Amino acid sequence: MSTTEILKNLTGEQQMRLMSLEKLFQTEGWDIIMELASQQAELARDRCAYASSWDENRVANGQEQVWRQILALEGTTESEFAEIASVAEQVQTDLYEDASLDHQS
Repeated sequence: MSTTEILKNLTGEQQMRLMSLEKLFQTEGWDIIMELASQQAELARDRCAYASSWDENRVANGQEQVWRQILALEGTTESEFAEIASVAEQVQTDLYEDASLDHQS
């Protein structure tokens, strides 16, 4: 689903949130955050691999997962808004079909 298709099926507030996030993802600052997140994820992975205790391993693993979620945020955001738009589109289609059936009766 294209961004235009997604936007047409979102509420005004959802549209503003998506557009704000899209602007954020296109900034130099976001690129810096992605670079730092990638470095931190790798460091956490190394700490996980060489942890001297299970507790240290679990903490490092959790840190790595958080950094990986940040790295995936752009794609996750698009997927979530696409899903919201898809559900909204289906609801609109169902309502239209129900209204058409009511008129035919």
